[in-house]
Amino acid sequence: MDIKSKNTVPKPYTSTVDRVSPHSAEAEIGVLGATLLDGGTVMGLCIERQLSEESFYIPVHRMVFEVMLELYNASRPLDILTVLDRLKAKGDLEQIGGPTVLHRIVDATPTTAHAEYYMDIVRDNHLRRQVIEAARAAERLSHDPVLTGQEILGQTEQSFFDITANQHGKGQDWNQLLIEMGGVLDNEHKGMQGLQTGFRDLDQQLEGLKPCNMVVLAARPSMGKTSLAMNIVENIALGHRAGDADGRPVGVFSLEMSAMDLVKRMVCCHADSHKMR
Repeated sequence: MDIKSKNTVPKPYTSTVDRVSPHSAEAEIGVLGATLLDGGTVMGLCIERQLSEESFYIPVHRMVFEVMLELYNASRPLDILTVLDRLKAKGDLEQIGGPTVLHRIVDATPTTAHAEYYMDIVRDNHLRRQVIEAARAAERLSHDPVLTGQEILGQTEQSFFDITANQHGKGQDWNQLLIEMGGVLDNEHKGMQGLQTGFRDLDQQLEGLKPCNMVVLAARPSMGKTSLAMNIVENIALGHRAGDADGRPVGVFSLEMSAMDLVKRMVCCHADSHKMR
């Protein structure tokens, strides 16, 4: 092998394609047009899907949606006339191209039936742009000689976590939640509904381990927190004394003990730990 060619530094990769950021002008027009046709209903759906002016890629569309959002938050009528009036008051009407722009948006949207579909497209493209920007920021950080690799990784992870934190699902119907709550209250008097730990006094105090609740086990060092936690894990997984003959799957994550150490602790509960040592 040629030693010289082996040690040659590869040329940096450069893209030859001038890529346009992900967006759909048609979907953005569909959302704006549907909002102008049925302001209150469609704008409520936009907020439910967490759309904002930043969700729109085209500057004119971003400005129009910003005005729509202002009117909606002020509980004012939302239609083509009020939007035009608001744009004119802000001095932005000529900047977007005049009144004809809004009329073209409405003409391009014959119905509001597909508004939610358009919203999903706009939201998905916005998410893609956020991911691209986070990736570019990570690349810029990677060339900063002051930062360590661990610091760059931490900041990069945080930027992606921030994107995830801003995402949420659809809102829930209040009437349906009341119906479900009625069913929960009707069942609770029949017995403990939470997942039992296998420790009777603890279960009575907590009423079992319930979904969406976080239970913190706290004590001074070497007081048996891990042992108690593993006892609860065993009771739930095996169904012993936990009111579940079949048991439930349990995930255990530890930052201080290896998986083998945790298994040994569980085995010691059923064997002579001195003899095992």
